[in-house]
Formats: sequence, structure tokens, C-alpha cells
Amino acid sequence: MKLDLINKYIVLLKKELSYGFTPDQKLRWECQSNFVQHWDLDRLDVKSMLDACLKHPQSGRLWGGEKESIKEFLLKITDRDKEFVRVMFRDLLHPEKDILLRVDRFINYCEQMAALISPPGITLDHKHDYRSVSLYLAFALPNEYCLFNYRSFAIAAESIGLRDVPPEFGITRFFKISKSLHKVMSRDEGLMKIYDELTKDLVQDASSLMMVYDFYHLISRA
Repeated sequence: MKLDLINKYIVLLKKELSYGFTPDQKLRWECQSNFVQHWDLDRLDVKSMLDACLKHPQSGRLWGGEKESIKEFLLKITDRDKEFVRVMFRDLLHPEKDILLRVDRFINYCEQMAALISPPGITLDHKHDYRSVSLYLAFALPNEYCLFNYRSFAIAAESIGLRDVPPEFGITRFFKISKSLHKVMSRDEGLMKIYDELTKDLVQDASSLMMVYDFYHLISRA
């Protein structure tokens, strides 16, 4: 990655944010804040907790809405076995286990649960992939993980001079690159001042890697 190119796009991001969050940015930050506020794997009623986490008064498009979505699937499998769902998330969020194995295992658990709750002769689509699982990671641990959108990331990575852009399944390197970018972005006092102001009413602040997603998304639209 080339620092001069990163700084070039930080300047563009500051200019965009000087007018406030775009509607898409506002939605992402508010959804993350709501998730952080309600997330509690120790809560007895896991289904109500998940339902509250994945809510927004204007739009649920980040998780595909209320029907035929990752949210609907999660609630269905929680009805079937809430303790197993608790185990799925604890394993996904375990900091000492390999992240790629955790993500792949979570998707595999979804496949197993889809088979269990499907009617005879039909296999339900659990709708979980790297992007949707990254949503759980980025929302539950906003200081550790960034939302994964491969198209935006790949365009941004090339634009800032990253050598050997990882393939779509290279999610481990994606998270490492995102954390490195966050460190660089956090050193820009002007950018952090803008984010501090924009996130002052949210549960989480500019320490969230959501601002790295804003960075990727800005470049992909440039």
C-alpha cells in the first residue's frame, strides 16, 4: 500500500463527510450501533436478542430484510435449537481461533441447520456467505473487523497500490489489511474529529472499522 495514495483518498473522504454521512453510511453506522447495544449471547431469550440486534426503523437491507433473509433464517434455527445457535456465535467470535476456519465453520453450521429445518424434498437457502458472516463479526466486534464487500475492497486495494490483491476467499488477509488501514486513518486528526462528531450519538465511536468500509466504498464509487 502506498501512503500517498491512501492520504489522497482520506482527503476525499473528509470532503464527503464534511457534509455529514450519506444515507448509506448513516444506515450502516446506525445498524452497527443498534447491534452493539443489544448484543448479549448470555441473554436467556436468544431469539429476541437477535431480532433486536437486526433492526432499523428505515431499512433492513443490510441483512436482506425480514423475509427470506439471513435474519429470518437465524430466527428459524434459533426456534429449532437456540443453544446450538449460541455455540455457533461463540465459536465465530472466539479470538484465539483461525478466522477463516471460524467463518467457514459458521457457514457449514448454517448448511447443517438448513438441512434440519427444511421440509421433505426441499433444502432451504441459508443465504450465508463471507459478506453476511462479516456483518456479524463487524457488528459484534466493531474494533476488530470490517464489513466485507469484495468488489469494493478489490477496487480500493488496487487504487491504493496494494500488491497481490487477495482473492475473494482471502478473508483473513482482508481483515489484516483493514486493521492496518484503520491505524493509518486514525492518525489523521481531521478525519477523526469529523467521525467523532458524526458518531457522538451512537453506542460505538470512530474506533470502529466501519470507517474503513466507508473508505473502501468511497474509492469504489470514485
